[in-house]
Amino acid sequence: MNNDMLKTYLHIAFRNLRRHRGYAAINIVGLAVGLAACLLILLFIQGELRYDAYHAKADRIVRMTRYANWASGGRAGWALTPLQMAAALKEDYPEVTQVARLSMEPNKLVQAGDNRFFEEKVGFADPELFDLFDLPVIAGEPAVGLREPFTLFISESMSKKYFGDSDPISKELLIDNTYTFVVTGVFVDLPKNTHLGFDFLGSFESLFGMGVERDRWDRRNVSTYALISSSDAVDPLAAKMPAFRERYMPDLDDSNAFVPTPLLDLHLRAPDIRGDVRPKGDIRYVWLFSAIAMLILGIACINYLNLATASASKKAREIAVRKAVGALRHQLIAQFLVESVLLTLMSLVGAWVLASLALPLFNGLMLRDLSLELSRDPEIIGMSLGLALFVGIGAGSYPAFFLASFEPERVLKGNTGQRRSLGVSKGLVVFQFFVSVSLIAATVVIYNQMQLVRNDRPGFADSQILAVSTRGGTAVAAGSLENALDGRYDTFRSELMGISAIEYVASASSLLQEGAISMISPEEVEGGIPDEQTSVVAYGFFVDYDYLETMGLQLVSGRFFGQAFSADAEQSIVVNETMVKTMGWESPVGKWIEVFGTRFNVIGVVKDYHNNSYRDPIHPQYFSVRPGASNFVLAKISGRDLPQTLASIERIWNRMAPAQPFRYSFVDEEFAALYRADIRLGQLLGSFALLAILVACLGLFGLASFTAEQRTKEIGIRKILGAAVSNIVVLLSRDFFWLMLVGFVLACPAVYLGMQRWLDGFVYRIDITWHVFVLAGSIAMLLALGTVGYQALRAALADPVRSLRYE
Repeated sequence: MNNDMLKTYLHIAFRNLRRHRGYAAINIVGLAVGLAACLLILLFIQGELRYDAYHAKADRIVRMTRYANWASGGRAGWALTPLQMAAALKEDYPEVTQVARLSMEPNKLVQAGDNRFFEEKVGFADPELFDLFDLPVIAGEPAVGLREPFTLFISESMSKKYFGDSDPISKELLIDNTYTFVVTGVFVDLPKNTHLGFDFLGSFESLFGMGVERDRWDRRNVSTYALISSSDAVDPLAAKMPAFRERYMPDLDDSNAFVPTPLLDLHLRAPDIRGDVRPKGDIRYVWLFSAIAMLILGIACINYLNLATASASKKAREIAVRKAVGALRHQLIAQFLVESVLLTLMSLVGAWVLASLALPLFNGLMLRDLSLELSRDPEIIGMSLGLALFVGIGAGSYPAFFLASFEPERVLKGNTGQRRSLGVSKGLVVFQFFVSVSLIAATVVIYNQMQLVRNDRPGFADSQILAVSTRGGTAVAAGSLENALDGRYDTFRSELMGISAIEYVASASSLLQEGAISMISPEEVEGGIPDEQTSVVAYGFFVDYDYLETMGLQLVSGRFFGQAFSADAEQSIVVNETMVKTMGWESPVGKWIEVFGTRFNVIGVVKDYHNNSYRDPIHPQYFSVRPGASNFVLAKISGRDLPQTLASIERIWNRMAPAQPFRYSFVDEEFAALYRADIRLGQLLGSFALLAILVACLGLFGLASFTAEQRTKEIGIRKILGAAVSNIVVLLSRDFFWLMLVGFVLACPAVYLGMQRWLDGFVYRIDITWHVFVLAGSIAMLLALGTVGYQALRAALADPVRSLRYE
């Protein structure tokens, strides 16, 4: 194709776009919306696939994961491994060339002068961490600055937060009102696309100065990273881990495993690993969002196909005449493709604008920090241009070949191939409605499931339970608990009970299923365990005497802790129903169980309640009493004048614990945080469903307009013969209604099967009922029929005399 021919094609294309402004506008807007959705999701996928990939040694870094099988089924993984594992790996296995440990200790009170804040991103690491990962340093040398105890590197933003514009090197930070650290370095703030999440990085030696025992294999709260000789060494190293466990941790049975997980798999392909600071992604969502973007873009392309093929009769005579005077078929095809690509490129400009405007909202939904800077990211320009060309050629190919296939003599006799184009258009409308109903129905299912996990908490009531954090900092020494009330819990509780809106007050070691994890072996249980080869993984909680009433738990048998029973504080334990079933006890009250070397007698059983994600089954749990020596004070509030109640609690706190800022949350909010990813999925699906139905309606608007235009004379004759406006509206809408109904019928089983699979990830879940499909179909049908009906009404109200004169 030479330049003159291209100029001719462009001239004809612009002339056609001007001549059919309405249809061109519908296509441009629809394609712009579809391309914008694709562009946003391309940015998201690009960020997800690049997670941690910027590290030069990323393909050779592994993190050791500890897996354990639950007695109640399934398994869970932790990013936490024994303290001594790193040294043993490097010594025993030649494929491990370098190791580094990282211990995250969140909830630290950090102070410099009058600047005092609780910080969640505090870690302690070996200096070798800077050799494994690309962590740019602004000041200081990690090999020197992180060797000695109580030395600290901080991020650039934390340097400004605590020291302003002054040089932080050699300045001091007080942590937990106890330990003084000297700042020896500053590093660049970590990017968003890394699983690492620390703003403060103390030397690992500091932990030993803070009470951690150096030579213990049973301390399992350290992330162990290893640099291996090559990426192919992962599987051979994994094969050696059972022998490693037997050698160094013979107390662990086969239900436990240590697995080297490649760094590049941590974000998207290891969703079952717990203990990461930053939220994980999921490769399934990457595929899902990709499919949704393609579907929305597909709907926009269908609009173009429908309008192009439906308007074939308008172009048929022009094509016939051009063929008659010598135009070749490939020249006509090239002309229509140029017109399609031109229209798509115009849509791309609009897509860039729409994507830029929608990006802040998209970042908020996805908790990402994506940017669309075309001048700085030529890859995005290349991808979007490639996508536009693909869409332009792909969407324009069928109309181009269809129109170019017209035979002049048949066209001039009145045969324009409308019947064939009509069949294609009907099939494409069915597909559009199928996608729209599917997205709406999926959104409704996700919304209903999220309502279940928010409002239906079996076993206890959490809606008005306030949790006040008493932690002065996460304790690093095994067995120690740091409490801001410092033995004044009884006084604090007494003053809280003096507030009229507070019904009960209790203390607890954790809010969610974050209790102390115990591996209980058969010999530690009276009567053993039904499966002698399996240890039981159980969660332990420290609570006080009023915990049952405060949380609204239900007692099944026996009793709860009582101050009248002196032995409760040291010898008694309460378990849940799952623990009873797991142990195979028929009469649990009076049985003994040994936990952390201490034998306890079971005095009661509480009804199972869900204090973790609905994706997980209820696990064995036990409670022991330790009033006031826990991390949270729980207050059950009646709900009367909540702001005044909070203000009263804060005044009491500030008087009793002035050294620590007042921090609180509601238990129901903590549970809601477990489902942020699913809630975001529902919100994003809802947004895409709205886009899909709007783009589909835009195409229906154009198609209905064209249909009404083609039947102008027929409508005029019917009106002269006495047809009512309502009859004409029904006549023009009827065909579209049946197409929508077919799309709805096809969508129902597809959505049912797909959402059943999604719901399979929840132990507690809703049932998908017919109401979901009726609601989704009604929403889509009303919007679509409203669009078609508007055009039909306009045609029905037109002057019949003018209609009969139409040509």
